[in-house]
Amino acid sequence: MRPATADDAAAVLAIYAPVVQSTPISFGLPPPTREEMARRIRATTRHPWLVAVADGGVAGYAYAAPHKDRPAYRWSVDTSVYVHQAWRSRGVGPALLSGPPAEGITVERARTILEGVLAWHGNPRLKLGTVEEQNEDTIVAEILTVDDSLVQRLAINRATRTFRRID
Repeated sequence: MRPATADDAAAVLAIYAPVVQSTPISFGLPPPTREEMARRIRATTRHPWLVAVADGGVAGYAYAAPHKDRPAYRWSVDTSVYVHQAWRSRGVGPALLSGPPAEGITVERARTILEGVLAWHGNPRLKLGTVEEQNEDTIVAEILTVDDSLVQRLAINRATRTFRRID
């Protein structure tokens, strides 16, 4: 499994087009062009598209999109998973929903998690500072006040996805 790129547009479209043409489960009519599919993949910023790769081809893909535009829904997403007919009922869909294998948390994912925690706590005086890779095992993040005073430093273990305070 890996993030999709615009180069995957033709393979993704080959999976999606029959669903649009032959089933009622898609809201897209008619199927998009390869160029439109590439644009959709490139336009993704916060929620990357994933492709499951098997036997040298794309076995399926998944993506998430914001549920609604209102602030209360900022951590809610709608997910879509499409699996090539030859790969259905072989675990591709659940694997895509689970996300990338345990290669560890990314800096961007750590940032998203911490932004969510700060938003959930609702303290308008706190914000997320830098989030950066310290080494291959650890990500370091800073929680700041709105005037940029350091409140707390956190070390995030990439493999276990656990957080601990740094003094």
